[in-house]
Amino acid sequence: MIGRRFIALAIVMVGVAGSVVAGLFVRHAGEIIQEQIEHRGRILLQAVAKQAMEAIRHGDFGAGLEGVVRSLKLDPDVDIAIVVDSEGNILAHSDEKKKGSKLFLSLWDQDVMKSAVPMIRHDKSNARYIIGMAIQGPRSFREGDIELMLPTGQSAISLGAIYVGLSEAKIREHINQTILFVAASLGAIVLGASVIVALFTKRIVRPLHDLNRATQELAGGNLNAQVKVASEDEVGQLATSFNKMTKRLRETTISKNQLESIVEQKTKAIKDANETLLETNMELKRLQELESNFVSMASHELRTPLTSISGFTTLMLKYAERLTKEQMTNYLNAIVAETARLGRMVNEVLDLKKIQSGKIELHVTRVDVKALAEKVANELRMRPDQPHYKVLCETQQLFAMLDEDKTKQILINITGNSAKYTPVEKFVYIELSLVNERTLVINIRDEGSGIPKELWSRLFRPFARATDEKTRKMTGTGLGLAITKSLVETMGGKIRAENLKTGAQFTVVLPRGMDLSPAQTPQKEAAAPAAHG
Repeated sequence: MIGRRFIALAIVMVGVAGSVVAGLFVRHAGEIIQEQIEHRGRILLQAVAKQAMEAIRHGDFGAGLEGVVRSLKLDPDVDIAIVVDSEGNILAHSDEKKKGSKLFLSLWDQDVMKSAVPMIRHDKSNARYIIGMAIQGPRSFREGDIELMLPTGQSAISLGAIYVGLSEAKIREHINQTILFVAASLGAIVLGASVIVALFTKRIVRPLHDLNRATQELAGGNLNAQVKVASEDEVGQLATSFNKMTKRLRETTISKNQLESIVEQKTKAIKDANETLLETNMELKRLQELESNFVSMASHELRTPLTSISGFTTLMLKYAERLTKEQMTNYLNAIVAETARLGRMVNEVLDLKKIQSGKIELHVTRVDVKALAEKVANELRMRPDQPHYKVLCETQQLFAMLDEDKTKQILINITGNSAKYTPVEKFVYIELSLVNERTLVINIRDEGSGIPKELWSRLFRPFARATDEKTRKMTGTGLGLAITKSLVETMGGKIRAENLKTGAQFTVVLPRGMDLSPAQTPQKEAAAPAAHG
């Protein structure tokens, strides 16, 4: 860009200079024409003046003067040639018809005869320039043996005049040729100057262009951009400084990247350590919460059955002789019930520990899920203050490949939990169904008070229990639903809960396993569940 501007400026300056020269030449064209005519006339007349003088002095008005006229006519620029004496008599003329006539001597003609130098007059009517020059003789001269003397005080005597007419067209043609020559010369000068300026500019601007290109590459992120140093002048020094700068930038960038990598690694390590620490803290909080909940549960839930067992045993020992058989039986039944309750609590704690340690094992067998549900319902009916239980299934038998003990525990935990919140006159339903013959769906719904809102977020967590006054009177460890969720997921299933208009519903979805129809089941095994009805 700079190079093109510099070249354009140089060309303009040369062109302006040429235009000024051409303008001055045209402006002074008249003076140039005058000088051209004087120059041409002086050359022509001086060449023949002496010859004309000798011819006039010797009275040779024939061949001598005719020779003068012919000499003048040989020049292509001469349009007319005349030789006159001092009285104006035409002694010789380029036009033979006018020879012998007399020329009227005007004031200009008289001045010509008196002047020692050529004089010019523009004859516009004939489109020519007339150049007149006096023909003067010496003050004395010899004629044979006689020497003639001029009057005293005169150094020369006018013998006449010679006139040459130069064609104005020819003169202007010469001028135009001169102008064309000057214009061509100026054009050649401008062209040559432009070439020289272009070469000179290229030599100056090329390094700047290379430097600009390298700067753009550097701005684009290329830290390897370099400039060739072709000279030791200011531009070369600038290129050297640029190369040093890019080298320092590369070194700085490498150091910066190394530092960033180290910082990134350290930051990642700190972040990982923080995450690990956070997870550890969360785990510690969870364990502390579990410990606190376990202590709370043990201090209340485990102590209650132990207190009952201890109380009934003390009464039996203290009043054994006074107690009737019926009273003894009632006390023993109470002890058995509290012992069973205590055993269930201990088993729940042990089951949770197994699940958390990943030591739980599955033993998959062919199970009649409907018969298993009836069995669970019958066992729950034997507990005191139980609601009504009803098993709903569209088929007489429903087989699936499951872990029977784990499935039974799932049914007991959910159904037993629903029974706690259902009045004795209401129902708890166990609904069994198949989806696409490959998925077992167990819906356990009750007609109780539903799941409290404050329990939703931690419903399946260990030791999750409602905090309202009514619910706190319910017995249990709060581990049942947490164990149930872990068992369901271990068996490849899912569990969810929802509140209905009346009561709540738990839905368990389990893979059915092998597709076994009742017809494929042995008769003895198929008839076995009838005993639970």
